Amino acid sequence: MKIRGEYSKISPLAPLFVSVGLLIAALPFRMYQLFNLTEVVDGFTFYKNENASIVIMYVFCALAIIVPTILALLAKNIPASKSPYRKNKLLSIASFIFAGGIVLDVARAASSFITNARGLASQGMFIFSSVNQNQFPLLLESVFGVFAAIYIIVFGISYLTGQTTFA
Repeated sequence: MKIRGEYSKISPLAPLFVSVGLLIAALPFRMYQLFNLTEVVDGFTFYKNENASIVIMYVFCALAIIVPTILALLAKNIPASKSPYRKNKLLSIASFIFAGGIVLDVARAASSFITNARGLASQGMFIFSSVNQNQFPLLLESVFGVFAAIYIIVFGISYLTGQTTFA
């Protein structure tokens, strides 16, 4: 039984509209959380207590990903996006500036990670022992930031030379 691409009545814009609609429906829950359930500790926001709005918001966000994906798989007429492959110096320069910003953010995150790791080690604590120290997110930010910067640099070089290396 073939299910993929079987319905021609599904508009190509339907997945987009469903996703935007679900995210707009989640917005009041997020605003409620922002004004009533969050407290800021050391620049990081945490929930004060458990509330049903947290689960509801995550359900809306999950549906905003799952339902459009299913609609796109079922639709017969979903066009594939194609990037224009040509030289574009402005896009190339913008991507290099963006990559520079990512590199600066990676340097900041790595510096914070190292500083915090030294402080925790001097107290005899394991680097990832405390969730409140935010060490693991800093490490992930550093590692994935390096990968993102590399990709954005390759993207910029591709548009500088007019090749499709980034694809």
